[in-house]
Amino acid sequence: MVYDEGGIKSSDLLLPGLMLMILGWLLVGLTGPYVLKFIGVT
Repeated sequence: MVYDEGGIKSSDLLLPGLMLMILGWLLVGLTGPYVLKFIGVT
């Protein structure tokens, strides 16, 4: 609703979105193999 009202622009969401995406990549990349081994997939 804030976006539609004009209070926030899509460019305001770009930097936080990129930071969260990079953090997610790191989290999955670093913990993924251990989680897969823990649940018995690999």
